[in-house]
Amino acid sequence: MRSLSKYVSLDDPLPSLTAMLEGYATKMRLTDAEVAALPALISLRVISNCIYFVGRALGGEDSISSLTTRIGDYAKRVRWINANGEQMVRVLRSAYAQQV
Repeated sequence: MRSLSKYVSLDDPLPSLTAMLEGYATKMRLTDAEVAALPALISLRVISNCIYFVGRALGGEDSISSLTTRIGDYAKRVRWINANGEQMVRVLRSAYAQQV
């Protein structure tokens, strides 16, 4: 999920995501339920970053600015996933269908 969550921060993430998902499909097969869950799991990865930085701030390891400087990018990623998650699912399903 880490690499997929990074790709969605690009200005035009779909080409990179498509290439990665198509490549992944040649090496590993997910169940249909796993494919369907992919957008939610990527969003969870992004949200876990927020939790990580809040924890660091609460533990005195960082200031909350470690999160506040990133929060705009995290929000952009989640918005993109919400708008384009089904396209990612279609890409992966199509890649699997071509293998049959």
